[in-house]
Amino acid sequence: MFLIFLNLIEIALAAPKSDGSASVFDLKWGAVNFLLLAGFLIWKLKKPLAASFANYSEEVKSLYNHAQEKYKEADLKLKMYEEKLTNVEGQSQKILSESNELLQKIENDIKNETANELKKLEAETKDKIESEKTQLIAGVNNELLESVLTNVKTKLNSDTSLSQKINHKMISSLNLRK
Repeated sequence: MFLIFLNLIEIALAAPKSDGSASVFDLKWGAVNFLLLAGFLIWKLKKPLAASFANYSEEVKSLYNHAQEKYKEADLKLKMYEEKLTNVEGQSQKILSESNELLQKIENDIKNETANELKKLEAETKDKIESEKTQLIAGVNNELLESVLTNVKTKLNSDTSLSQKINHKMISSLNLRK
């Protein structure tokens, strides 16, 4: 402001006077008007400008704090992802070993289950074959007995002397028992 005042004074000195000479006092009313206007503007605009700068300062501070928080969050996330990336190989090896162990366990369970099923089926098959064998032998024995009895009946019916001898022996064996 002082520089402006000095510039005005310099202009006044350079301006010609009415008699052809310049004087500093030719600008005194202009300088007074300027000082009054500048003082009034400073007096009226001082508070709004100060409030505006204070608000702007608060906004800048809040934006700075927000940016710092976001920076810290991003840094934490970066560290977390870097740690995860370093652990990816270990994690993949762990998953592979766990899946191989699970696969081995499933294979062993299937083998054991299959072996148990085969033993069970083998025992059932042996029992079934033995049962069928027993039934077949009983059937053959019954048929054999039936054919023998049929042959005996036929012989007895055809030979009366033989049938009398057998009747006699049967009666005597019954008498002996009594």
